Order: sequence, then C-alpha cells, then structure tokens
Amino acid sequence: MLITPIVFLTIVGGFGNVDSLGHVGRVGLKSLLYFQAGTLVALLVGLIAVNVFQPGTGVHPTLATFAWRATPDST
Repeated sequence: MLITPIVFLTIVGGFGNVDSLGHVGRVGLKSLLYFQAGTLVALLVGLIAVNVFQPGTGVHPTLATFAWRATPDST
C-alpha cells in the first residue's frame, strides 16, 4: 500500500523539476517503455511458472469435499 504513492510522488516530483516540455515528453516515453518492458517480463515469468509448476494439477474439488455448505441442510 505504500509503494504506489511513493512511485507516484516520485514521478510527479521529477516532472515538476523539469524545465523544458520536450524533456518531459522524453522522460514520459522512457517511463512508458520501462513499464511495458516490466509488464512483459512479469507476464513471461508468470506463464513460464504456470507451465513448469502446473498449480492445481490433480485437484478435483466437488461440493461433497467441502466441510461447509452455502445453504444449511434441510434434513
């Protein structure tokens, strides 16, 4: 919960200290490219992890296997 405001305030503070509008555009473009690259890496790591570890394999849940019920039994 603390990372998002820190990153936001850092970016806003960086833009506030820039003199020319062209420099702001270059910084914004670099930020967008870094964000896209980070997102791509995160997606690839996630896809590789899912295909290697295959979480949930062998799990076949049914309502009978749960100890709780959404509605009480009428019997």
